Amino acid sequence: NADGGYVVTAIEDDQLSVDGAGVTEIPDVVGGSHSSSIDWTSTSTKGFGYSLENVDATSITFQYNIGGSFSARQFPSTADGSENPVTLFYSNTVADSENAYVCYRAVVSATQEAGNYENAITYRATATF
Repeated sequence: NADGGYVVTAIEDDQLSVDGAGVTEIPDVVGGSHSSSIDWTSTSTKGFGYSLENVDATSITFQYNIGGSFSARQFPSTADGSENPVTLFYSNTVADSENAYVCYRAVVSATQEAGNYENAITYRATATF
């Protein structure tokens, strides 16, 4: 346990794609970004995104139910080369057993090719000394 707290970050390796090959993809949710949320209330908004629910973390960057809707963001991607992991939750002091839930959402069009879509998301907890 570090005196300066901790930070939990996440980054994906690429878009969701058939067998992780990067060819046939489900893009990130349109309208959101890594640092700003979209109120994802309609199935007419297509893509892949995530949201957070604070269980008992000291500080969380955003939550799913802001204003009564599903607030979502995109994960940054290592495939883009210049993107860095995004902070999900953190504490600036000593912390013990703090938690948050991550909820994924994917909405695809009726013409999206069938298949096993996958990517890898890396979560990292880093102590701050």
